[in-house]
Amino acid sequence: MSYWIKTRILFLLSNLFALWILQGCGIFSDELTKRKPDSSLPEIYKARTLIDVASVGFEWSAPKNLEGVEGYAIAIKDEKNKLKALSVIKNPYATHAYVSGLTPQARYDFYLIVLGKNKNIASRYKLIRVTTSYIDPVEHVFTTGGLPKEMKIFWTPHPNPSIKRYLVQREENGKFVNIGNVPHRLLVEFFDKNLEDGKKYTYRIIAESFEGRQSIPSEKVTGQTREKPDMLQNIQASKDQPKSIVITWDKPVNPKYPITSYGIFASDKPTSDFKRIGTSANNFFKETGLDSNQIRYYKVVAIDQDGIIGDLNISAVAGQSLSLPPTPKLTLSAVRKNAAVLKWEVSDASRVESYKVCRSEKGSKKTRICFENITKPFFIDREMDEKILYYYEVYSIDQYGLESNPTPITELER
Repeated sequence: MSYWIKTRILFLLSNLFALWILQGCGIFSDELTKRKPDSSLPEIYKARTLIDVASVGFEWSAPKNLEGVEGYAIAIKDEKNKLKALSVIKNPYATHAYVSGLTPQARYDFYLIVLGKNKNIASRYKLIRVTTSYIDPVEHVFTTGGLPKEMKIFWTPHPNPSIKRYLVQREENGKFVNIGNVPHRLLVEFFDKNLEDGKKYTYRIIAESFEGRQSIPSEKVTGQTREKPDMLQNIQASKDQPKSIVITWDKPVNPKYPITSYGIFASDKPTSDFKRIGTSANNFFKETGLDSNQIRYYKVVAIDQDGIIGDLNISAVAGQSLSLPPTPKLTLSAVRKNAAVLKWEVSDASRVESYKVCRSEKGSKKTRICFENITKPFFIDREMDEKILYYYEVYSIDQYGLESNPTPITELER
């Protein structure tokens, strides 16, 4: 084997060894302190570097006289101004090495030192000053605003093939926090979901390398989610429906997005405890199953095609179910010619369609009978038996079949 081949193999092995030794540079913490300075050892005059984001590669010209040379060290000075070895290459033929795990965009003073075979160290060494690089920021970041409850963020792919993924950050209380990541350099969009309606959000993107190093943050970009539908106008609630209330409102004119339904909220109080009681595809709604003369308060919201719900109207609208018809007032209660005679009057005859008289024997429910569809304000009961006490009550009935409260019980006996 020729001398040149032997030298080349030795050179390659020495570089492999140098790469391996750098992985555990912490084991060289005492390597320099145990050596004595020796002015007879040569100094390295020529060296150059290749700078990366978090690492620096070194190349130097080996001294001409390698007699007594064991290898080389790359060192920095600690806070006490003492040399600390980052790597030690114990091969006099080595001319390449690197240091990794550095901070991006940071300045470092490295020292390239010759080590002797006799536990000595060159008294003169090469100073190499470098500033680590950085990963360029992601460019051309955009947002698509106006989406329902979400924001689309997209950007131009980073040109650096060492990029593994992107971190998406959103500004919250003046600080940017990570809200997600995109796992590939060529995938350049992200959807931020479950957002508030009609709210502005600010984002930035950070590229991250396979080594976990991050780029300079991109420029900030701001977008706004879809606004809520406008408040509804002219909301009204009825006061003349039996055991129910009808709510109506104006349909929105030229809404930004199609309105597909309406949500109806109700409460027994004018300012609180509003609960959703139904949904309507039209601009009206009827709440049923109410008591007579019951008051309810309403708010109505528009809902667009994507389910975005508008704000509740500030002031509630009051509605009231129809009250009971007026209770008759007895003007005559007597027995004439073996018949009970009852007469009455009402305060508002326009509400009354008919009357009903109910009779029972001594108030017993089993004997209760009612005479209905009475159209005149009087009644004669000719079917009274002797020596039986009868109880009578009179009701008024309106057009919807609502019954008034009964008159006070009147007692008659033949």
